[in-house]
Amino acid sequence: MHSGKNLLLYLGRKGGGLQLFTELEFLNCARDSISIGPTMISNSKYTFSTRWHKSTFTIPLVSIYSTFLIIRKRKNFSRLVIPMTSWADLLPSFVSLVLRKEVSRVIHDLQIHPGDPTHQVVPLKIQILLSTNLMTLSNYVKQNLTSVTAKPIIYLGMYFPKKLSISEPRVISQVIFFGRLSKYKGASLLLQTLDGVSRKLKIVIAGQGEIPIALAEKADVLVNRFLSDEELINFLSQTDIAIFPYIEGSQSGAMALAATYGCKIVGTNVGGIAEFGTNLEGFWFSEPDANSLRRALEDAIDSTARPQITGEMRAQFFRNIGM
Repeated sequence: MHSGKNLLLYLGRKGGGLQLFTELEFLNCARDSISIGPTMISNSKYTFSTRWHKSTFTIPLVSIYSTFLIIRKRKNFSRLVIPMTSWADLLPSFVSLVLRKEVSRVIHDLQIHPGDPTHQVVPLKIQILLSTNLMTLSNYVKQNLTSVTAKPIIYLGMYFPKKLSISEPRVISQVIFFGRLSKYKGASLLLQTLDGVSRKLKIVIAGQGEIPIALAEKADVLVNRFLSDEELINFLSQTDIAIFPYIEGSQSGAMALAATYGCKIVGTNVGGIAEFGTNLEGFWFSEPDANSLRRALEDAIDSTARPQITGEMRAQFFRNIGM
């Protein structure tokens, strides 16, 4: 178990649930943590604002600036925690190792999936090289990771962010397909699934990515862009069912976020996607084919069960991470 102050280095894009999935909750649960991230957090003594968006120009600037802050605050932390790897954190990671700091990096996936922007993916060998130990959100990733490295691997379990208070009424039979809509997220499988559903549904498609024209035409609400945290929370608070028709994958932060806001979860049992919800109420998983997924969706429509995310589930995650 780690002891000492953690520096949380999250250099991802603000919005779309990513910040909810990382910085805010870590700081709330780890009062001694330092944060270098995209927004200013008022309740932390050592927090710096680096308001930026990913681009070829800004990545080296943010990397250099973050490294400067790490050197400046080197006496204030003993471990660098990186919840989401980007090219911008490689120099800060290297400098932290030179300063003899522990570097703990969360590995979300071991492969590039269809539709992923390959130029934004940091090679796994580099992530491993610039880490003291590795962390995973799923046993699926951990098992695969043990075959490529002998470095210590810490299993965290799925991270459920703290729910913010929302008073939006839930719309029964509203189904949302959201997130970064890469090809492996299964838009085509969702289209085949919806074609055979006899129930009247309100379909919400919200996120950035390629959406088949036929699927877009089925949407009652279509927002094809990167969502702000506020927009995403409002959608999830109103939604009955969140669907994840993945054709492959390792785990899903979007699924955990939807479960936190009480959406029934319907998804495919591929990779580690079904791992954290298999034995919980309010989750339905199927094989990755339209008929199976359609049956799971109809079962969810007929059910009154919803995910119940407890404080203990969230607390265990932070015990695992050593915060």
